[in-house]
Amino acid sequence: MTDARCDRIPRTPDPAAQDSETGRGLLIVAAYAHRWGVDEAPAHAKTVWAELAPGRGGA
Repeated sequence: MTDARCDRIPRTPDPAAQDSETGRGLLIVAAYAHRWGVDEAPAHAKTVWAELAPGRGGA
């Protein structure tokens, strides 16, 4: 995913508060991904990427 907001670079996610309406996206990515990271993109954007490990979370 690429977006134009480079002001907030994602880091290892902290658990979200139970009543929070946001903050769970990277927790889900980290649970299913073998690894993930962030690359700076042109024009002050960022790209968040993830690699899925075979056999994790599949149906």
